[in-house]
Amino acid sequence: GFDITFQRQLAQQSWSLYAVGILIISLRLTLRPLAMATWLISSPLQGFYTALIICLNTIASGGGSNLFPPDQFQAFTPQDIQERMKGSKIVLVSEQAMLNVIWTLKTCMLYMFSRLTMGTHQRRAVKYLAVYVGLGYFAVQLAFFTACRPFNGYWAVPPPNPQCTTLQHYAIIQACFNLSSDVAMLLVPLPMVINLKLPLKQKIILSIVFSMGIFVIIAAVLTKVYNLSDVYDTSYMLWYTREASVAVYVANLPMIWPLLREYVPFLR
Repeated sequence: GFDITFQRQLAQQSWSLYAVGILIISLRLTLRPLAMATWLISSPLQGFYTALIICLNTIASGGGSNLFPPDQFQAFTPQDIQERMKGSKIVLVSEQAMLNVIWTLKTCMLYMFSRLTMGTHQRRAVKYLAVYVGLGYFAVQLAFFTACRPFNGYWAVPPPNPQCTTLQHYAIIQACFNLSSDVAMLLVPLPMVINLKLPLKQKIILSIVFSMGIFVIIAAVLTKVYNLSDVYDTSYMLWYTREASVAVYVANLPMIWPLLREYVPFLR
C-alpha cells in the first residue's frame, strides 16, 4: 500500500483543486445554459475530471498495482494478487480519464480560439492546430492500446512485459503531443494579445492567465519527469491533479469573465 502521509496529501490537494474546478465549470454552465457547445464540452469534462480524482485517491488507498520490484512477487498471497489486479485496472481508468480531461480541454480552447479569430488570418493557424490536436489524440490512444500485448497484461500479476506496468512508451508519446500542442495553444493568441492596447490592470490579468497556461505545461513536464525517471515514484499523481485542475481553470475562466467582472471591481 501507499504511505499514509502521501494518501492524506493527495486527498487534501486533489479534492481542494477539484472543488474549485467543478465550481468554475458549474459557473460556466450557469452563464451559458442554452449554448449547446458548452454542454457538449462541459458535461463529459466533469465526468472525466471526477473519474480522475476518484481513481487516483482509490489507487493511493488500495493494495497497489502490478508495478512492484520483481523480488517481491514470491511473498504475495492470492489476496495480494487480486488486490493488485484490481488496482491495475483502476490505474488504466485513471490514465484514460487524465488523457480525456486534457484533450477535452484542448477542444474547449480550440473552440474559443475559433471564435476569437473569426475573420482574421490567424483562423487558418487555429484550423491547422485543431488537425494536429486530433491526430495527437489518435496517436496517443493508439499507443495506449498497443503498448502492452496482450491487452490484459495491463492488469496481469506479474505483468508479461515492463510496458504493461510502467507505460513508458505510451508516456513518451503522450508527452510529445500534449506538450507541443499546449505550447502551440499559447503561441496562437499571443500576437493578438501583444497588439492589444490595454490599461495596465488588464495587462496584469492577461499575464496571470498566460502564467497559468505556462504552469500547465510545467506540471505536464514534471509529471513525466517523476514518471519516467523513477517508475516507483508516486509524485506523478500529485502532478496529475495539479495539471488537470489548472488546465480546467485556464480553459473555463474566459467563459465566466462577465460574472467575474460584475462581482470583482478590480476586473472591470
